[in-house]
Amino acid sequence: MKIIGILRPFDLEQSFYVYENGNKIDMAYPTIDEVNDTIFAFVEKYNITQVDLTGPKQYTKGISKKIKEAEFSKYNKNSIQINLI
Repeated sequence: MKIIGILRPFDLEQSFYVYENGNKIDMAYPTIDEVNDTIFAFVEKYNITQVDLTGPKQYTKGISKKIKEAEFSKYNKNSIQINLI
């Protein structure tokens, strides 16, 4: 099971999907400010540790860093594996 995030810097809403065995089982369209909360909600709900982010390289790299920092400050650990596609 994994989360796939499609990031577009100039769109108001981003697209996040939860996939299990190739089937989409959940989705959300958060604003960029809500991305961390959306990912953490999916992680807690589905016990997911893998997040794949796709979009412009530097943009996804920056968002990935913010997710890791937020995870560490919230949970005091980094257990989410973030892949930049």
